[in-house]
Amino acid sequence: IGSFLVTRAAWNHMKNQKFGRIIMTSSAAGIYGNFGQANYSAAKLGLLGLANTLAIEGRKYNIHCNTIAPTAGSRLTQTVMPPDLLESLKAEYVAPLVLWLCHEECQESGGLFEVGAGWIGKLRWERTVGSIVRHKDQSMSPEEVRDKWDQICDFNNATKPATINGKHNLCCFPFRFPPPNRAPDAVMVDKTSRDQAALYRLSGDWNPLHIDPSFAAMGGFKTPILHGLCSFGFAARHVLKHYADNDVSKFKSIKVRFVKPVLPGESIQTEMWKEGNRIHLVCKVKESGAVVLSGAYIDLHAAPDASVSTSGGLQSDLVFAEIGRRIKDLGAELVKKVNAVFGWEITKGGKTAAQWTIDLKTGNGALHKGPYSGKSDVTFTVSDEDFMEVVMGKLNPQKAFFAGKLKVRGNIMLSQKLEVILKDYAKL
Repeated sequence: IGSFLVTRAAWNHMKNQKFGRIIMTSSAAGIYGNFGQANYSAAKLGLLGLANTLAIEGRKYNIHCNTIAPTAGSRLTQTVMPPDLLESLKAEYVAPLVLWLCHEECQESGGLFEVGAGWIGKLRWERTVGSIVRHKDQSMSPEEVRDKWDQICDFNNATKPATINGKHNLCCFPFRFPPPNRAPDAVMVDKTSRDQAALYRLSGDWNPLHIDPSFAAMGGFKTPILHGLCSFGFAARHVLKHYADNDVSKFKSIKVRFVKPVLPGESIQTEMWKEGNRIHLVCKVKESGAVVLSGAYIDLHAAPDASVSTSGGLQSDLVFAEIGRRIKDLGAELVKKVNAVFGWEITKGGKTAAQWTIDLKTGNGALHKGPYSGKSDVTFTVSDEDFMEVVMGKLNPQKAFFAGKLKVRGNIMLSQKLEVILKDYAKL
């Protein structure tokens, strides 16, 4: 309870200052269980669950939360451990890990670490591929579970889950970001029909909220509401019609945040902004102005407008365009935080395809294409494909460096700030 109360008291202060570091102290008994320590084990593992949630909720506020499970000598163990063992389990061998996790340069969050006697190890969850046991139109039986038990418990090809989000994410990007700060490039409006909710049920929607007035009233709605995916479909069709000539083969991915419902008969207005192959969009109810879909975009496989093209079709050009836009909005803050000039050499097929300079050292910061007129503090050389893997979090920058996929010239310590630029401000 102490960990919860102290964290709750400090949380808003950390949010306001856009910085915070929280360390929860669990134990091996909480992780693995231990005879005679049921209440203690439950409380200690509960701290890990709290820490994992705080890491998720604190991400956008630069609040990191990690958990340690230390093994260290204490006054309670002085009488049951020999002196030489107590000497090797001093608290001084735990403190350096805590100090690093609290440092502003450390980007670790949501981690669990065992530590003691100078040794540190990170733990993670692992899940088997598992097996489907139930069958259509048949009851599920214990015998079927028994027959599939070896598959259920087979850790070959196991996955390492880090989030509760599953395959329902159509395209999983870790961040949401707003549309450009300008008037929409295009606007389309479609009026839904009075029986739109009933028609959508033909797709397999069994939720009575979308058909039964009495059930809808229980949810606080005067009439049955449209299924969110119905509004979602209107938005997708608007973008495909305006920017892809209704060619669905050009569709790559879509991301939206559902904000409010639409009532049958209301008009859905989609406002669109085009940036390269990405179409930002916001959907509103035209009659009321209420936003129903936000933080949304659709990515197309190729920009249909020939006048908008990237150099050699590099995926990284879209990322640098987004970085440039963020620098315009947050340049002064970034310069204060980073204070360095980063050079980028993007390769394609082993040859340099593009060069970029991110100047976060002078003025309010700037991004320009080409090498720096002076000397960059650090220069990264990476292929277009590997760059995108790093940006999307699929490739760890440190692992990329040791594998020879990411080459660094100059002050290599500045690479510690690479994740800050790409993760917090590129929003990709």
